Amino acid sequence: MSIGTATAPATPVDRPIRHTEGRLLRGGLGLGLATLIASAANYACNLALGRRLQADEFADAALVVSGLLLLSAVALGLQLTIARSIATGGGAIAARRIERRAVIVGASAGVAVAALSPVIASWFNMASPMPLIVMGAGVPIFFSMATRRGVLQASHRFGQIGLSQVVEPLARLAVTVLALGIGLGATSAAIGLVASFAVGWVASSPRALRLDTTEASPTAVRSAIGATVLLLLGQVVIANGDLWVVAALIPADAGSYAAVALVGRLVFIAGWSIVTVVFPSLVSGSAKASGTLLVKAVGAAAAVGAALTLGAVGAGDTLIVAMVGDDYASAGRLLGPYALATTLFVVANLLAVAGLADGRRLLPGMLAAGAIVQTVLLVLVASRGVTWVVYGQLCVMAILVTTLALTTVARYRRRTLRSAPNPFPDPSTP
Repeated sequence: MSIGTATAPATPVDRPIRHTEGRLLRGGLGLGLATLIASAANYACNLALGRRLQADEFADAALVVSGLLLLSAVALGLQLTIARSIATGGGAIAARRIERRAVIVGASAGVAVAALSPVIASWFNMASPMPLIVMGAGVPIFFSMATRRGVLQASHRFGQIGLSQVVEPLARLAVTVLALGIGLGATSAAIGLVASFAVGWVASSPRALRLDTTEASPTAVRSAIGATVLLLLGQVVIANGDLWVVAALIPADAGSYAAVALVGRLVFIAGWSIVTVVFPSLVSGSAKASGTLLVKAVGAAAAVGAALTLGAVGAGDTLIVAMVGDDYASAGRLLGPYALATTLFVVANLLAVAGLADGRRLLPGMLAAGAIVQTVLLVLVASRGVTWVVYGQLCVMAILVTTLALTTVARYRRRTLRSAPNPFPDPSTP
């Protein structure tokens, strides 16, 4: 990572503390456009996989993509940890240390995945462990890329983040199509992903960004890491648990359910750009400013999700067929409720991230608890079919969002009251 140090505090250009809503809006729109382009490239890649592979091979490829989502949750946690550390006074020292540790952890995780790949493949009824072995090789690159994006996020370099998010899926698409043409089957999905990690890593270079050398206090860092771990657990299990349950307990429907998940998760991809933009300002803003920004962010995420959900309800069958082919047309009826459940997950995730911005564990912990409840429920209802799996998620997410929202409102009220001047001063005070 090319990050310079400085003895003086970083300039507002490199490490801004407060930004106007107009600048955040421009950053959000830019990231939103980049997300749309990236989503188009990703779905073109998924379309190629769906049309070139048999249903059982596509189910294996979908598990690889699910593994990417798991890695993405960890990577986003690293990105948020870096961004929060810098936004609260950390600098180049913290960024370098976290990147080194991320690469070490990523390499260890990759070796573990490769070693356990036969067991994992057998558990999820995969034809071959090779896709898992290939994915394991790309984990350290992916984690290093996440730390670089965290530096860019804290510095409000949303344009460069957007560029890296665009070139990454374009590389994935090109390499995956090439691998499919050679005849590598489900392994093509893993090869394309690892190639995209390398391209994204290069595009995310901070390019000699100058940060100060101040470090956050160890207590604050430990608190933020604890909150991040809880957030990661919740994200990983909620985002991937349904696919794992279906693959393990309803393997006959794994291919069609994977198609629903791939299309429905466009909602989460679109919503995450909002989190990326507002997080540094939530960290550094006052209680009143942060509360106002959070309300607007939640409203924007809900509006985007609602629009996509309505589209899924009205044209679910058409979308499924257009994306992954006629073989999955029967799954279109599940796309609407799945998109709604994902919208609720986006809102819940945004509220939990706001808790992370304060370095507190309550809201991320509630998200993790919701993930455990959802998994238990899905295991219990899986024998009734994939329809019960989708609606089970919808019920749990509705309860989780309501609980998080009420807790967030109470928390911001307390913060606002503590920061407000006392309207009844002590008359004995001179």
